[in-house]
Amino acid sequence: MHIEFNPAMKIYFEILDKELKSILKFWTRNVIDIQTKVIYGECDINGRANPDSPLGSMYLARIMYGMSAACRHYKSSEYKPYADLAYTKLVQEYKNPNGGYFWSIDSSGNREFDTENVCMAQAFILYGLTEYALLSDSPEIEQEINSHLEFIDKTLRDQDGVGYIDGFTEEWRLTQYNSRALATHIHLLESFVKLFEYKPGDDLKNRIRELIEIIASYFIDEEKQECLHRLTKDWKKLPNFNWAGHNAEIGWILCQAAETIDNKDLITVSKELLSSLLNNLLAVARDETYGGIFNELVENVPIEDFKLWWPQAETALALLYHYKHFGDDESLKKALMLIGYIDDIFVDKENDEWFAMVSKVGDPLIEEAKVHFWKSMYHNVRYCILTTKLLKTISR
Repeated sequence: MHIEFNPAMKIYFEILDKELKSILKFWTRNVIDIQTKVIYGECDINGRANPDSPLGSMYLARIMYGMSAACRHYKSSEYKPYADLAYTKLVQEYKNPNGGYFWSIDSSGNREFDTENVCMAQAFILYGLTEYALLSDSPEIEQEINSHLEFIDKTLRDQDGVGYIDGFTEEWRLTQYNSRALATHIHLLESFVKLFEYKPGDDLKNRIRELIEIIASYFIDEEKQECLHRLTKDWKKLPNFNWAGHNAEIGWILCQAAETIDNKDLITVSKELLSSLLNNLLAVARDETYGGIFNELVENVPIEDFKLWWPQAETALALLYHYKHFGDDESLKKALMLIGYIDDIFVDKENDEWFAMVSKVGDPLIEEAKVHFWKSMYHNVRYCILTTKLLKTISR
């Protein structure tokens, strides 16, 4: 089922275009200085940079993604110098001599390490490198991708089974705290989908298929209809936290991945998982009074009195994917309402970009940084670009 295109839909394309340009304006004006070759790791709500904030490899990879994706979206090279700088910094300063990339470097040049999340960073680096290669393909960039993929295969991949393992030292030796993280698996899946766009092949098709099957089989609690964030090395459940934003994000990424390899059985499985995850989160995390989506839930009850930027973006995408597959007008209606909510509440019309956090009623929390270690050019850039594509597809 497709909606009939009508002039009223035009406003949503205008909203998304303005939002993307607002994000790009903020980053090129406040965060990245091409002349001095400085990238700041944090800016406050008014755009004042914090020179003492650490700079993460995942943060740089997301800049590579965001600037490259914007160039491809607008068919322009305007933002390429910013992607170039992020790439140069990453490969010149963050490469670990033992393989892969360091987690972060502080303002004094000291390396910081995060055993729990460093593997996720490796996934995002593959994602950023590939988007950058789609913009400016070259033997050098392709070699970086191939080298990083080889590292992931030899180090992060379970050599005795399937899937990927977390819990390494900086020398890539497994600690006693090894585990399997949803974040590593889902963002490697997203990276392999991006790689398939860059250079399709049977090997990548098999990687994508395997990861869809692993996530669907192990990382989703079918009874509770929520994602499981971390498992033991032998796939046993660990204490979990329930995030509505991840439930939405995992749902639509699984659908996108299954569509990419055109696997009919996995498309069916992914559609069903998207529907159950989405319907559950809408029932328990949607604020019927003030709008928007709460994120952290305990026993399906929101425990936060604020709203974060990224669950809004992920839920809107999940709703549009649900409409794409099921043709239900209610999903489209809720998606458009959420697009409007984001634009009204999260987009800073005076100083650009999105607020990171707003109160329950929608007031920006001014003490929260607008850009920080975990808020780079990913969730909202991807949302603007993919939402535009999905709306164009369903409104033909």
